[in-house]
Amino acid sequence: MRNLSFFFVSCLLSSLSHAIELDFCVGDLSLPRGPEGYACKDPAKVTTDDFVYTGFRGEKTPNNVFGNNVTLAFSDVFPAFNGLGISMARLDFAIGGVIPVHSHRTSEVLLLVKGSIIAGFIDTNNTAYYKRLEVGDVMVFPQAMLHFQINVGKTPATAFVSLNSANPALQLTPTSLFAGNLPADIAQKITLLSHKENSIPENEDDDSTSEYDGENEVETDNIIEADNLASGKGKAISKQVKKSSLHPKAMADVVEVNSRKKHAVDEVQNNNSIKVARVQDQCIQKKQQVISEKKGTKRAFCSPGSMSAYLKFRKKAKRK
Repeated sequence: MRNLSFFFVSCLLSSLSHAIELDFCVGDLSLPRGPEGYACKDPAKVTTDDFVYTGFRGEKTPNNVFGNNVTLAFSDVFPAFNGLGISMARLDFAIGGVIPVHSHRTSEVLLLVKGSIIAGFIDTNNTAYYKRLEVGDVMVFPQAMLHFQINVGKTPATAFVSLNSANPALQLTPTSLFAGNLPADIAQKITLLSHKENSIPENEDDDSTSEYDGENEVETDNIIEADNLASGKGKAISKQVKKSSLHPKAMADVVEVNSRKKHAVDEVQNNNSIKVARVQDQCIQKKQQVISEKKGTKRAFCSPGSMSAYLKFRKKAKRK
């Protein structure tokens, strides 16, 4: 028993001495990566540049269906992280952009530096912990927990994350289930979603900048009817948007939903603008007619209520 104890102590000391034998172990990417990471680059060939990563510089344009751009700084692109048990990433969100539900083998710390996002994770009891974050806020996502981020602000957002592994891996749940080699019928059975709902749309060059409102649906869009504006009533009417057509079945649908919402609102606003322009033209014509019929008048009839004012004027003129 004493010999066995001595053996374990010797193994422990041996591992500790090995751990501090080198100051660093910049990964040699020319060699295969093993379970412990990359083999060390020859220290004689290591330079200062090996310890500097410039991939986070400049503006990043969201380039996928989720409306995000993720710049990874794992050991395979920043070899200085090799053997240190840390890595980083930069997250850039378009307006309404999301980082869909995903997981890592490790824990994660997020620091928001621009915009406003909702971030959260779901534990093994299916309890969701989420909160709206503002610039300067930090949130922790425990090891292996499903987590997500959504830009709910009116501007693009940027965040930096750090993970406690040089190679923490990244598994996107929607992509793993619906964009891999898993047969659609199996995906349907294990998610209770139809084949159509399972499909992830192809990436398109969409310049939409619609805002994700955090609820994935719109109750009503209030617009002002142009004819009522012209008559002075200023009556607001509600354009009801069918909720089921705007409710995404999966995180991948959020960008599509936002685009449809924006298109619907833009169409109504465009029609409204045409009506207002038509009414204004009519006002100008009526004003010129009134001036020609009653010289010297200086009343203006192109403000809200001008049509009714014009009709009253014509009525009085007939009585005279």
